[in-house]
Amino acid sequence: MKILSIFILKITNFVIYRMEVRLTSDNAKNYIGHNIRFTSRGESVIKKILGVSDSGKSIKIDHPDLKNSLEIVNRKVYVILS
Repeated sequence: MKILSIFILKITNFVIYRMEVRLTSDNAKNYIGHNIRFTSRGESVIKKILGVSDSGKSIKIDHPDLKNSLEIVNRKVYVILS
């Protein structure tokens, strides 16, 4: 059991130190083509930004469950930089 616990701790440390920045309507156009992380139905999802609306309040992603659009104003969305 101890070996399994150490392995999980190393995976957790990797996730904690990943470089991420919060996506906002002001900076969304700068990150087209980057991967993002958000939560949908209680699960963490990673997708690529395909486009941004003119207002910058929503982004286009390949996620049919959300009708390929994600509103970023009321949701915590993070851009993965590393």
